[in-house]
Amino acid sequence: MVRTETVSQGFTEIGPGQHINAAFPDNHLFGIQDTIAGGVSGMGETMCIQNHNFRSYFGPFPNVQRDRLLSYIESVKRSPNGNAHDLYKTNGDPFILWANVPEAPIQGGTDSRPPIPGESQWLDSPVKFIFSWYAFAKMQDDRELLELAWPAIKQEISWLLGTIEPGKHLPSEPPMMSNPFSIVPQGPGPGVYNSGFYLLGLQLAIASGEMLGVESDYVASLKKTFAEASNEFENIFWDDSKQCYHFAAGGPYQDAMSYTTFYPQFLAEMMELPDLLNPDRVKLEMTTHYYTYRRYNAKYQMMGLPLLMREGGLVRENGTVPLEVDWVTVGDNFSAAAGYYTAGKRYQAPELSEFGLEIGDALARQIWLEPGNGLAFAAPWGYFNNDSRKCVYPGYSQALAIWDLLNAIKPLETL
Repeated sequence: MVRTETVSQGFTEIGPGQHINAAFPDNHLFGIQDTIAGGVSGMGETMCIQNHNFRSYFGPFPNVQRDRLLSYIESVKRSPNGNAHDLYKTNGDPFILWANVPEAPIQGGTDSRPPIPGESQWLDSPVKFIFSWYAFAKMQDDRELLELAWPAIKQEISWLLGTIEPGKHLPSEPPMMSNPFSIVPQGPGPGVYNSGFYLLGLQLAIASGEMLGVESDYVASLKKTFAEASNEFENIFWDDSKQCYHFAAGGPYQDAMSYTTFYPQFLAEMMELPDLLNPDRVKLEMTTHYYTYRRYNAKYQMMGLPLLMREGGLVRENGTVPLEVDWVTVGDNFSAAAGYYTAGKRYQAPELSEFGLEIGDALARQIWLEPGNGLAFAAPWGYFNNDSRKCVYPGYSQALAIWDLLNAIKPLETL
């Protein structure tokens, strides 16, 4: 929803009643509620969440989605530091308002303060904005939108560069709220999920510049930046003895591994971009460790994949496992199902494709085929890996990531 008091050709200052995207007549601007659970996450939309749903949005509803993406482009361009996130405020007002405010309670979450290595949060969001613009332009053959997005793409890349410590080449994680796995410690130093998205952002910017035929020197500098970041990624995260990428460079889960490592790589493949990670290592980890992620409930139904997996378990010295660390997160699991399915085809490893189908079937069963779970109309963000009735954020929109699996099995037509 938007307020009806708008100005016809944009606006000179941000304030109540102003309508971002007003420079485009007859545009459609609305929010996609993340969850029915309430709270900050349920009052509007956040791109770090909505990224899982892009295929279900951009294909069937391109006209209204284009206007939404244009509003984000304008939001980034207007922000003082080039990293605007969300278009809503947590003030109970049902209308979309400019949320790029310095008093926001979360650094980087709903504002655009200057980037600070080791402090700036939601380090995946800038790249997910860039991905949404590039993916829509590619799926809809919309060069004009990519042209409009180009300055915002450069601004988001610049902001991310500011999160990297001097002499390093990957973003440095904050203590908490690094990305959607908000309360799972991923630092100090780089984490594999955000670092993978940083590599994706560089490739998206390179591809955008080459597609538009603009700023060849800038694009060349990004290629050098990518090469340095890619080399650091492999050196920091790859463990040749265990044949896997580590979850983080430091912290309590430094030696754990996560299937979400491959999500940025999967998105790159969907957009026909160069590999982000070493393909031989990706194949080796997937084929060596995929079966260790299986988790089951008391009925011996497969539940999906826990966020982290570590030899010897994830239990702390006090005998507990922290929240989120071993949960099955629905959107990530559906995206992983598609990723494993396509990896099986690419690497001629049918066991990976079968595993992808097994993941998709497990989640679909828990959400839609077990009435006693009560999830059919309220698919959650995540649930316990042995009991899907213990869940958080009901009605979470990330379950739409099942479209990625459907497309992997049989490509969907774009309207």
